[in-house]
Amino acid sequence: MTKPHNAIISRGWLNAFHHPNEQVVNRYKALNTQLHDTAITGALHITLGAYLPVERQRDIKYFWRK
Repeated sequence: MTKPHNAIISRGWLNAFHHPNEQVVNRYKALNTQLHDTAITGALHITLGAYLPVERQRDIKYFWRK
């Protein structure tokens, strides 16, 4: 069984499909996985292969000029 540290839920605000399923969210919570929901956090910056935290782009002023 895998035990992810982070999981991304990629969806839009008020999505018509009602993702994610509550059972899926509960499984991640049972594994103490940090969930990142793009409908809430917006764009994310993730550095693969490094143990760096996931950055919420909304928290960075003018992130497009970085």
